Amino acid sequence: MRIETHIELLNIGEVTFFADLSDFTKENDGIGSYEYWGSKSYDSGSDYLNLEELNWDKTLYTEEQNKLILDWVNENAGDDNCPYQKLCDLAEEPYFEDLESQREAYYLRNL
Repeated sequence: MRIETHIELLNIGEVTFFADLSDFTKENDGIGSYEYWGSKSYDSGSDYLNLEELNWDKTLYTEEQNKLILDWVNENAGDDNCPYQKLCDLAEEPYFEDLESQREAYYLRNL
C-alpha cells in the first residue's frame, strides 16, 4: 500500500512525497526495566512508526530542484510540515491493521 502526502513548496510547486507500507518500521520509546531509588519498575513506552527514507518522483524535477527539495526536507525535519511525520501519521492506522491481520493469519496457520 502506498502512502502519500502533498506539500506545496515555494518556487517548485506541489511535491508528492510517498512511501510504501513496508518502508515503515515499528519503534518503541520505552526504556524497559529500571530501578529508581531502590524502587523497581518497568516502562513499556509507546509504539510509533519510523520512516528511514523519504521518496518523491525525482524525474519530475531538475537536479537543482531536487537539491532544493532535499534541503527543504532537512530544514523542516521535526516540525509540523515535516513530510516524514505526515507520512508516519497517515500510515499509522493501515500499518497496525496490516500487522494485526498478519498476526491473525499466522495464528490460523499454526493452530
